[in-house]
Amino acid sequence: MPKKKLPASVPAPKNKKLSKVKMLRITEDAKDNIVAGPVPVAHRAVVERADGSKVRRSTIYLPVELARRLSVHAAEHDLDVSAVVAAAVEVYLDRR
Repeated sequence: MPKKKLPASVPAPKNKKLSKVKMLRITEDAKDNIVAGPVPVAHRAVVERADGSKVRRSTIYLPVELARRLSVHAAEHDLDVSAVVAAAVEVYLDRR
């Protein structure tokens, strides 16, 4: 696989084993590469599932015990964790 070249405005890393977070910081520090405003929907992580439904990847942080309970519940009921979270969010938002 060919190496990707960084834009000229991004300093070349001295250590090749930089984490993605450090590389992101280097990229964000280069003012020519910063894009202001919302990210277009086309660039967000949208995936089409086998059943034809479209979903978008999101990262959430849960307390450790809640995450464990969620995983156990999903496994016991043969459900996808994403499906359980989506159902819970739907119920929560419908109550508001």
